[in-house]
Amino acid sequence: MNQLHECAPGMTEAEYFATGPAHERPVFEAVMAHVETLGPVHVEFVSVGIFLKRAQTFAELRPLERWVAVWFLLPRPVSHRLIVRKVLPYHGRYVHVANLRRPEDLDDDLRSSLTEAYLARMVDLGLPELAYHQAQTLTTLQSNNGLAWGVVAYVDARRAQMPEALSDIVLAGQSAPDNKFVQRTAGEIIAWYDLKADQSQVAPETREGVARLPSLLDNEVAFSGASPTSEQLAELHEQAHQECFIANSVKTEIVIEPR
Repeated sequence: MNQLHECAPGMTEAEYFATGPAHERPVFEAVMAHVETLGPVHVEFVSVGIFLKRAQTFAELRPLERWVAVWFLLPRPVSHRLIVRKVLPYHGRYVHVANLRRPEDLDDDLRSSLTEAYLARMVDLGLPELAYHQAQTLTTLQSNNGLAWGVVAYVDARRAQMPEALSDIVLAGQSAPDNKFVQRTAGEIIAWYDLKADQSQVAPETREGVARLPSLLDNEVAFSGASPTSEQLAELHEQAHQECFIANSVKTEIVIEPR
């Protein structure tokens, strides 16, 4: 196999597969044929299986007697006929395990899931711009993939392609309103739209979509430590009013609707 990935020292690919079941290598090669199209991947062979990493692990292959269990992390739960184990949350992600008996089991849906797992890792690394083309491809395969639309919107906005960014973030917000990256990107783009955009030049359907975004996005607040008291919350709320950048930058009335 033409290797575009790198192998961690300690256990070589040849050493690993010398003792593995016969069905493992064909599945591995099918997975790598797709993953290598996404970007740089670090492959680590260890006794329990194969780890696919982009700084940190985004997918694993673990050999079992009759199949290879392909583990991957997604920001949302998905279903597939080969994902028979219960999907469980794990540190803000969802752990999926697909049981592949042969290379043909890696269909378009599973390839798209591996792409999304890679995108999520790039977002975690603060490098969504390096996954722009992968995200574009994913939106053509899954038109409701909110993370992919969020990455495309983020990069379009950084390139000052704001009409495209507005359309993209509307689709992202509709499909993944509780995704934190989508929320942050939407906040930045909406702020630009409110402050700087010539809204008369924005397509009516895009204006309507942008107007609906605030009600779509999940704005639940989570505290990393002890929750503040009601008095502290009131103080933070008042301070936020006084220091709000948008409220201090526009002349229109600002309406706050508690949820």
